[in-house]
Amino acid sequence: MEAVSRGAAEAGGTVIGVTCAAFSSRAPNPYLTQAIETRDLLERIATLLRIADAYIVLDGNIGTLAEFFLSWNLLVTGWSKPLLIVGEKLRQALQALQTYTEIEEKQLRHLVFLPTGENAVEYLRRHFQ
Repeated sequence: MEAVSRGAAEAGGTVIGVTCAAFSSRAPNPYLTQAIETRDLLERIATLLRIADAYIVLDGNIGTLAEFFLSWNLLVTGWSKPLLIVGEKLRQALQALQTYTEIEEKQLRHLVFLPTGENAVEYLRRHFQ
């Protein structure tokens, strides 16, 4: 997240970090414009989902997947915020999951798959113009 924050800060953007007690062993990165502290992980995820205008998912671990699946579920049930997936790993994982779950093609259509972060930035520029 620090690299993303740094890039946004260097581009003149507002960088909001949402922290919680579960991450008390890690200090917020130095590129934040604003920090929002939450009580726990559930409040943190709810805050992230509520305040975002769009979601960009990069390769990550279980926390990234939790945030991704919840944001995707919200989109399938009526939210209308862009959900961008950068890179091929998650696309491949979702295609594999289709074999073993009830994930349907119409649910995948809520996702925008892009090869690079630069493509994601350009997509959002066009989307929000």
